[in-house]
Amino acid sequence: MKQFLTFSLLLIIAACANQTTPTGGPKDEEAPTFESSNPKNNQTNFKGSSLELTFSELIKLQNPKEQIIIIPPVGKRTEFVAKRNKLMITPEQPWRENTTYTINFQEAVQDITEGNPVENLRLAFSTGSYIDSLKIEGQIKDALRETIPENVTVGIFASDTFNIFEHTPEYFTKADKEGKFSITNLKPN
Repeated sequence: MKQFLTFSLLLIIAACANQTTPTGGPKDEEAPTFESSNPKNNQTNFKGSSLELTFSELIKLQNPKEQIIIIPPVGKRTEFVAKRNKLMITPEQPWRENTTYTINFQEAVQDITEGNPVENLRLAFSTGSYIDSLKIEGQIKDALRETIPENVTVGIFASDTFNIFEHTPEYFTKADKEGKFSITNLKPN
């Protein structure tokens, strides 16, 4: 009888212990916020070899080679490394002297839990004594179809004569879903 009661008690306890996954709280809908960088935004006379950006929470990278646009380009093998709440960027080619660089991050930097991208993140710095400030902006439209084409890259070449398949643009950006583009921090000429 004692064994029957013990067995029955164990069955009742086992039936009550229902295993489920913890809920973890409300869904994270907040994107990480940009806190600081080295170099600072619009800093001049930068002499470092790599960049470091710090965010408010743990981050991950989503297609950084496609999403992060560095103007002027510094090489296709530029390294992007996310560690905890920091992003390190090491260019393939050294930063040029007396040059203003602009980095647009698009949706590359995201929080680690839900993938919420940092919005409108842009960094400009110069290896010289001033930041170039000229700008070109516009909107792309397919004149024949009167539609806005998708995934358009707008480039500026340093020469009037070039082969689009052999030469790299000095400045470039991607148009948004409305076909609008903006290239900032251009040098004169």
